[in-house]
Amino acid sequence: MDFINLMMEHLGASYYVSGLSAAAHWGSSHQASQEFHVVADRPVRDRKLSGLRLRFFVDKAVRERPTVRVTSATSMVRVASRETTAFDLVERADAFAGLSHVATVLAELEGLDPELLAAQAPARKVHVARRLGWLLERSANPVDLGPLHEALVADRSPYTALDPGAPTAGSGKQARDRRWRVLANSLVEPDEF
Repeated sequence: MDFINLMMEHLGASYYVSGLSAAAHWGSSHQASQEFHVVADRPVRDRKLSGLRLRFFVDKAVRERPTVRVTSATSMVRVASRETTAFDLVERADAFAGLSHVATVLAELEGLDPELLAAQAPARKVHVARRLGWLLERSANPVDLGPLHEALVADRSPYTALDPGAPTAGSGKQARDRRWRVLANSLVEPDEF
């Protein structure tokens, strides 16, 4: 992680460490990732450095996302807050081995602040916030989801498919979660601990 700040400064890009790399920083490292995940404000080419694959995602709102500054051996590094990490994992679940793996990581992501989760919801896509609430509610994570639900309850847009890549036809009413307005069109099986 020491090199990422210097590299991003050299490239002139705002960034933060995200995804499974940020989750590992926060203690959720059920399975070690073979990639280092970074969100940048502009496209940056993926690359390999000393055998480590660097994977970059683009988000124009990088500067608005809550992060923390972490002191590394040689510099300061911006890392997604726990709550930003949770939203990013759900938003890009396909890049992180799918919803079941993301659910496993979320279950281990301790210290999520209910108010900070709720505060991020308006700045995120509603379908991502709904999926996050649904996944956290079914995980072993003890976070209070009341504030997040309250932040979303006024939005009456159509139900959100849990897995946007899976078919929704034939999912039936039993698959509709009224609390989160999620259509559970995919089986999510987090790893056992």
